[in-house]
Amino acid sequence: MALADSFKRSRFFVEVFTINQKFTFDQMKVAAKTGESHLNIGTLSEKYAKKILFDFADLSDSLDSLDLIPIFFSINKVPSFYLKNGIEEIDYYKYHLENHYIKITSLIDFTSNFINEVYGLGIPLRKCNVYSILENLNTKDTESAGLLKKFDSHFEKQKRVRNIIIHEGKHKSEEIKSIDSKIIGKFILGKEKILIDYFDNQKKEAVSKVIERIKKDNLDVSKFVSNIVESLKDPFLKRYKFLKSNEK
Repeated sequence: MALADSFKRSRFFVEVFTINQKFTFDQMKVAAKTGESHLNIGTLSEKYAKKILFDFADLSDSLDSLDLIPIFFSINKVPSFYLKNGIEEIDYYKYHLENHYIKITSLIDFTSNFINEVYGLGIPLRKCNVYSILENLNTKDTESAGLLKKFDSHFEKQKRVRNIIIHEGKHKSEEIKSIDSKIIGKFILGKEKILIDYFDNQKKEAVSKVIERIKKDNLDVSKFVSNIVESLKDPFLKRYKFLKSNEK
């Protein structure tokens, strides 16, 4: 099951999608004929509901993308194409593990901005982060902000690693060191099949442990994001109804 499956069945999504069904598809058809963006068509309340629907879809896609990393890690043998083009076996694993750290941190930022959009805070994307949500007078005491703070704190270690990767350009984690120590080149082992099989099994075991940790991280991310989104159902409906009431 994809990480975002339960997310897409949330009460929040049901409310947002039900409202959008009333006008979004018709407006998309109009946009297809005129060449105008459908996001620019409609009343303020309609534009708001559409923005939230499509931001929700983007957040859902980002959540599902976390599922790809365990798949990349599960490969039985790094393709020779990579090896022939100068990508060493350990670099393959390092690249995808670093991507894992970056994606988790990005999802925290995406979730912060989603709260920003639902509440209509107007915080510019480049300035929207956990801190700006926790300090904003409209959200600081909300359930959503409390859950976001827990989400951010839970992944403090992963965020530090991400910062090292981004700002220093390198990070060799214990997981990578563990895998690297099991990769012994054939130029050393020659045709010693017993040793080749031994180190290959050791590498698979090390990789398996990393995969399990990545999957645990992914599951935790999914739970945090799902709970935060669910907490936004009432704020979304309140703002939608407020915008709609001003159109009469």
